[in-house]
Amino acid sequence: MRTQCTPYALALTIGAALIGAPSSVAAQDTNAVRFIVIADVHYGITRSAFRGATNVPASKVNAAMRTAINALPLDHFPNDGGLEGGQIVGGVDFVAVAGDIANRSENGVQSAKTSWAQFTHDYLVGLTLRNARGERTPVWAIPGNHDASNAVGYTKPLFPSTDATVMVQLYNRMTKPITPRTIATYKYATDKVHFSREVRGIHFSFLNIWPDSAERVWLEGDLRGATAGAPVILFAHVPPAGDPKMFTNPVGANGMNARDKFENLLAERFKDAPGSSTATLEARAFALFVRDHPRIRAYFHGHNNANEFYIFTGPDSAVALKTFRVDSPMKGKRSAEDESKLSFQIVVIAPKKGTMTVREYRWNAPRGAEWGASSTVSLR
Repeated sequence: MRTQCTPYALALTIGAALIGAPSSVAAQDTNAVRFIVIADVHYGITRSAFRGATNVPASKVNAAMRTAINALPLDHFPNDGGLEGGQIVGGVDFVAVAGDIANRSENGVQSAKTSWAQFTHDYLVGLTLRNARGERTPVWAIPGNHDASNAVGYTKPLFPSTDATVMVQLYNRMTKPITPRTIATYKYATDKVHFSREVRGIHFSFLNIWPDSAERVWLEGDLRGATAGAPVILFAHVPPAGDPKMFTNPVGANGMNARDKFENLLAERFKDAPGSSTATLEARAFALFVRDHPRIRAYFHGHNNANEFYIFTGPDSAVALKTFRVDSPMKGKRSAEDESKLSFQIVVIAPKKGTMTVREYRWNAPRGAEWGASSTVSLR
């Protein structure tokens, strides 16, 4: 039986030969799932230094990262013991964006509307990726706290005071409502950007900011609709431990103000003592939810960015959730000071094996892109 080769797959094969790939490279596993994770692109701010220039705007940095992403399919996975080691990267099933598309519009930062236009140019239009069948790779994106704050306001003045453009666009594109929202009709309290997709037996749930008690109600229903036995992978902006300032202010009239510094982005009121640096009670509740839903096998996020692979156990070591934090091109903990560490993640899942490999791709290394850390985990 002859395997059909799509034009895109043929181009990848020819490209591999042109760049010196060995003739013994195996064909892509058509059952595998491959995706890229980026986060915190923060249009509207500048990097202090990038490729010999200073005060470089996010639009230029992201354009460079987009170019690296577009070139990735002709690269080869490293022989690191992970899935598809040594093979050409090839088709990509989706790109996940883990929030903070815009920066908050404060202190001269451009509007969310302008930032969305730049994001659209670079990633919704500018990405040329295809999957193994030659179909255009979709971009699945969720909001970060900056995107949501632009829509609802902040503890400090924003200019304009509110701009829901990013939230409106994400809501309409990702949730596909019967009646699309506009700036005038969008309501943050009810129009949450959460959705799910299934790809070859893997259930991907995309969450609004963080899985607080209200978001877990949605997630409970979403998981009931998942294919029986499918491993579940979560995407959120905030780490599984939570971030105190994202919760609704528990003090007085629950307002958003510079004194209490709560951003009121999560429906749940903060249960720990006001001023606490950790969301212990909230993280415990999420950990217990994960314990009670063992099909949840992994969690990807941005926020406080640096490439990191770790285990979230919850405050009481109730779970062992495989967690992956992705770098930011603009606000990376390490890459902000050392641009050679700028990275995103490329993930391969073998559904039949129940195995996932997450690799760091350092796209701005001095001698060209290079592979960084790698983690292979079980999804069973």
